[in-house]
Formats: sequence, C-alpha cells, structure tokens
Amino acid sequence: MSQPTPCVSRFTKKRELPTARFSSAIVLTALLLTPWLSARAQSEYLALITDLSGGAMVARAGQSDFQPAVWGMQLFAGDRVKTETGGAVSILFSNNSLIVLGENSAMTVSGGPGTAHAASRTIEQDLYGTIAGLRSGETPSRGRALAGLRAGDAESPVQLLSPRNTKLMDARPTFRWKAEKEYDYYSVRLYDASGLVWTSEVEGTQLDYPKDEPSLIPGTAYFWDVEGHELLGSDVSAKTGFTLVTEEEAKWIADQEASFASVFEGGTDFQFAVGTIYSREGLMDAAIASFEAIAERHPTAALPQEILANLYAEVGLMDRAEAAQQRAELLRIDP
Repeated sequence: MSQPTPCVSRFTKKRELPTARFSSAIVLTALLLTPWLSARAQSEYLALITDLSGGAMVARAGQSDFQPAVWGMQLFAGDRVKTETGGAVSILFSNNSLIVLGENSAMTVSGGPGTAHAASRTIEQDLYGTIAGLRSGETPSRGRALAGLRAGDAESPVQLLSPRNTKLMDARPTFRWKAEKEYDYYSVRLYDASGLVWTSEVEGTQLDYPKDEPSLIPGTAYFWDVEGHELLGSDVSAKTGFTLVTEEEAKWIADQEASFASVFEGGTDFQFAVGTIYSREGLMDAAIASFEAIAERHPTAALPQEILANLYAEVGLMDRAEAAQQRAELLRIDP
C-alpha cells in the first residue's frame, strides 16, 4: 500500500528518520494517541501536528477556508497546511517522516486512508493496549508502582503530589505535597520493604532527597508519607509509592531521549515523543511533566489536556484530572 506522499513547497525540510534506529519508536510516537482521536481520525488520519509557532493554518479537504492550526491536530488526505511570515509547523507522518514547514510554505497531505492501519501493525500489541488502557482507566503502563497505596488521600488534608505511583530515573528525587491548612512543620518519611529508610523535617511543602544520604537503589520499590504538625496535633497523608528503574531500563530510556533529541531538535514535538515513551514505560511523573510543558506552550489545544486528564487519574490526582478534562472540553475542536 502506498505511503503518504506530501506535496511540499519551498522552505520545507523533510527528514527521513533512520529506519534501524527509529522504526518502532517513531511509529509509536505517531500513533500512540489513537484512542483519544475521533472515529474518523482512527480510520483515516495520516499525520499529526507536533509543534508550531507563529502563523500556521489548515484547510480541510474540500474546504476553501483556512483555520488556525492547533497542537495535536490530526491531518487527513487532502488537507492543506500553510505557514505565514514567521510561522513554522512540524508534522509527523505515520510513515516515519517528519515534515518541518518553514515560513511562507504550503503542503497538501496525500495518501490512502489505510496508511495509518498499515503502520499500526508494526507496533506490538501491548504498546497499543497501554494507551487504550490509559483512556479507559485500566492499568496502561508497565511498572506501575504500588497503586494500592494511593487510597485514602481524601481522608487527610495533606496530599502527596510527586513522586506517586510512578517509576523514576532520579535516585535522589524531590518530594512534593500540598496541604489544605497551615502546619508548623512537616515530617517526611521514606520506606522500603524492610522499613524506614530515611526521615527529615521541613517547613515548606517540598524536600530534596539529601546529597549526603546513600543514593536510592535501582530496581527497588519505595513508598513515602508526610505528617503535618501543628500545635495541638498532626495529620498524616496516605502513603504512595514509586520504583527506581533498573540500570538497564535507565540506559534504554536515555538512549531513546538522545535519539529523539537528534531528530526533533527540541520543542514540543520532542516533548510529545519522550512523553509517550515515559508513559509506556511507567515513568508517569516524567510523562506528566512532558505533557504539562506542551499544554503550557499551546494553551488553546485540547489534546494535551485530554492526555493530562488521563495521566493525572492514573497516578491518583483526581482533582487535577477533573480540572484538565474540563479544560479539554472547553477547548475541544471537532476535526
């Protein structure tokens, strides 16, 4: 089956991604959001806008009017994309090619509706199931850490924010929480399967794991809680957990980050690529940070908010999940 054949004007760069290095990773990136797309997009979309700046416009197939491009917009056969002076847009195709339209450029998307399906067959079933599960609320990612320990957040005015229910690359993480009332100070306690590993006190709602303490151990599961102290009593948060990645996992993830950095050259297309990898591998805090960066840069785009709603729910931050979903509903544009 023929691949999409973009029609590109001047000022357009086309980068063919090295097959041996990126074959599965970039196809994963291009298709990982399929469960969030509309029914039409799931059957026909050929490309995804993964970065844009300045003036960028899209006209749907058969229509003469252009509308502003939005991050995460799905492109179909016959859609036209153009940029204005000072504008640029990155378009990731399902055939592993990345198109970067510079200023004053234009492109028409062409290809058959079966192209996305053909590409999806190269993805392992468990990867597709990971993202489908994230949308449905089932356990989507590998290495989800100590999920049961997130219960009980609503029972305490102290809520743990991060790390929670995630894998981590950093052996000296920063612990963050919030409180619904004022406390004189907080006790932070870290445990492993054998018991208490480390404890410290702090007045604020953030604490770095000390540099003079032994590094946390790769491949080990930990959990932690925070107790807020006031004059007449104290409140203890629910416990939540995280797991340090193994050395092998850390190397693989670092290699993926370096590979994507060499192709995407920074920007939100890079955040999109690594965010999908983080989500798949269970680094939920890192995935959230990636899509928060996208949402901040593209505040009118609904798709980053939809993704964040699912990621927040996955780690048990339900108030944030509900807020993100509400923002997505306000921003959603029917493709």
